[in-house]
Amino acid sequence: MANNFSLIDLKFIFVSHMNTMTDIVIFSKDKTFCDNFIKFLDNTLFSITKTVSSEEEIMVLLFDKLPDLIIIDFDNELKPTNFKNSLHEYFPDLPKFIGVSKNKVNAYEALKSGFIDFFLKPLIQLEVSKFQARFFKNKSINKNKVDSLCIKSNSDYRFLDLNEILFLQADNNSTDIFMSNGQKICAFQTLKYFEKCLPSFFLRIHNSYVINTKIVKRINFGKSKVTIEQQGIFHRLPFSRTYRKDVESLRENLLENQLLTASN
Repeated sequence: MANNFSLIDLKFIFVSHMNTMTDIVIFSKDKTFCDNFIKFLDNTLFSITKTVSSEEEIMVLLFDKLPDLIIIDFDNELKPTNFKNSLHEYFPDLPKFIGVSKNKVNAYEALKSGFIDFFLKPLIQLEVSKFQARFFKNKSINKNKVDSLCIKSNSDYRFLDLNEILFLQADNNSTDIFMSNGQKICAFQTLKYFEKCLPSFFLRIHNSYVINTKIVKRINFGKSKVTIEQQGIFHRLPFSRTYRKDVESLRENLLENQLLTASN
């Protein structure tokens, strides 16, 4: 990366829009702006997936997964237009940019440089509501009507058939996705993110697990285990007391069209 800007002391906040799998990054030292922006977002649609402040972590995350939108503060030491041009050296398809400043003069520079919008400080809720309406207009989808999950890494798009996902397992701030063909795919999102955006046939049963309920073969309440199976491969996963009622509801749903009998 060209050395014509500094990321030191900047706050890097990674925010994801649940319904559209859209990722936003906020670059700002201004704690008040960051706190207000997050507070004004619709928390039923957005989640914070990462917050870092070291330069090395920021660059690793950017190169690992370029976001769809970057909100950048013109009141920082770095020159936003230089930062945008520097990214272009590595990524031919740049994300969209929105500028932020307490100075109206910077709005002209931002729009002249190809920024799609501009926030003037102090930030007010109406402006964030307008941003959500404009940027996510016609992007929302019915999560129960989707049939695949897209894992995006920069310009690489990987499409996973939801019916071939066995379960998802939390791994700190990322998630491992276990597929029916034996593959394990790492996604840079929390398990909570996937819990909210996946269709209703995926169920959280533990702080570490979300399962595909279409392939549940056994629920053992004595051992607090759920067994899933596909193509002869079995996985026995624990469920916790926190999610026991959800597992009980799953049992009732599964019993609706089943012939029930008993064994010793």
